Amino acid sequence: MVPISDLWRNRLVELGCPENKIKVNRMGIDSKQFECRELNKPLSNILKIITVARFTEKKGLTYALDAMAILQSKGIKFEYNIIGGGELKSDIENQIAKLALKNVKLLGFQPQNKVSELLNESDVFLLPSITAKTGDMEGIPVSLMEAMAMGLLTVSTYHSGIPELISDSQNGFLVPERNTEEIANVVLKIVNNEINI
Repeated sequence: MVPISDLWRNRLVELGCPENKIKVNRMGIDSKQFECRELNKPLSNILKIITVARFTEKKGLTYALDAMAILQSKGIKFEYNIIGGGELKSDIENQIAKLALKNVKLLGFQPQNKVSELLNESDVFLLPSITAKTGDMEGIPVSLMEAMAMGLLTVSTYHSGIPELISDSQNGFLVPERNTEEIANVVLKIVNNEINI
């Protein structure tokens, strides 16, 4: 058995798989396509937030949008681009309209070279993953690895194997699942330069 994280390794052990038949096999990324940009790059005047994700429940996009509504209500200047698509697209579009989010753009599916270009132009990568009602969970999202490799500030959740990739306030930020207020609070700290990583 070759799980991609210690969390899933432990789940296999709990299910009765012999430990000597399990080997954690971490995933990697194309570091030439997602090269680290200038370190300590100053934030844009209008904070550029980005997500790359399928439009499925476990990606937590509904919580990301609720957090954007909080930021908008506080007068924070931001742009939020979402790359991807999927079965929840109409739900996402309806939520954007209901919340009257003015600075959220759905960019659809994009080729890898365009994804890396858009990441390079962004300040913050947001992926508030959750456990879906069906039990569906992440492994360790490749999109998070790509954003971190490029030097973006990353905001995600204490979910599945993500804490094996991100140590809160050391190389990114983690908040509890479904906690819209905490997502907004972390972004506010970034805007107000109250971070030190």
